[in-house]
Amino acid sequence: MPRQVRSITVTVAQLDDGRWRLTQPRVPGWVAAASSPGELAAAMRRGFTEAQVAAHSQWRGHVYDASVPAYRRSRPIARSRRRCDVYDPTEWRLDPDDSSKWISPKGHRYPEDRQAVQRVMAARVAMGLPARPDPVQPDAVTGVSA
Repeated sequence: MPRQVRSITVTVAQLDDGRWRLTQPRVPGWVAAASSPGELAAAMRRGFTEAQVAAHSQWRGHVYDASVPAYRRSRPIARSRRRCDVYDPTEWRLDPDDSSKWISPKGHRYPEDRQAVQRVMAARVAMGLPARPDPVQPDAVTGVSA
């Protein structure tokens, strides 16, 4: 791509605890620490991004300020309606045919040992409800039996 940063100069120093400290002479506000090859690769990618931000600022005639994190905003994490914490925990119910399965508000069936169901059970306890809805008695909040 035109005006893309193709190379960066990185200074690597070893810290007392064994991690590596990475800095760039041309981008004095950027610093990163890494302790494994994966962290090092991720830090290098962020270094390229920061160098690109600095180069873009210079190209546009702006003063690059490393203390302003607005340039380094990452993409927002997408929140899907399939996540269990999006629905109210009282909307989940037990399967009438198999009481060890839970039915999500969307209609998906999950065994009780799944993380989504465990989170729903914990949220019910935090609300002051029993972890498992009583299949005979109506739910205290919604008034609907499971």
